[in-house]
Amino acid sequence: MTTRRRISDLYISIAPALGALLASRFPKEAHLVPDIIHDCFLHVLSNKNILQTVEAMSDSIALRYFYKAARNFLISRLRQRSARIETIEHVAGIPADQKHLVVSWGRDEWSVLKENLFKVRAPYKEVLEMLLLDEQNALQISKRTGRSVNAVYQQIIAEWPS
Repeated sequence: MTTRRRISDLYISIAPALGALLASRFPKEAHLVPDIIHDCFLHVLSNKNILQTVEAMSDSIALRYFYKAARNFLISRLRQRSARIETIEHVAGIPADQKHLVVSWGRDEWSVLKENLFKVRAPYKEVLEMLLLDEQNALQISKRTGRSVNAVYQQIIAEWPS
């Protein structure tokens, strides 16, 4: 039996049970379950090492494996959806109807931004200063601070002033 055929058979045999497990575990996100299952199987098909490992599994072990993977995919998607990234205008306290004036910011507007930025605690403050004041991107901040790019993104999201 070919590898793709084995994965196809697994999909046919365990996808309904996997869908039921995920929908019962995450009832509010039941509408995401079919996409999550599909994404898991596509991920397995795109990675040769995982593909060989899954191919050798029995159906019951594969169900457990795919349940854990799908649960992690779903949690990751929910975290991404809930992450808020505020705009610089929001940080500076500029009303939505005046966003077009940001281009012509003067000293007063920048001082408001700096005051709000200084309320942020370290090490988040350091990252936000580099992002907003030094106009560096996440990769540049990562190299400058010795942190991973993912850690830089997490610090931006975790402590963005509201």
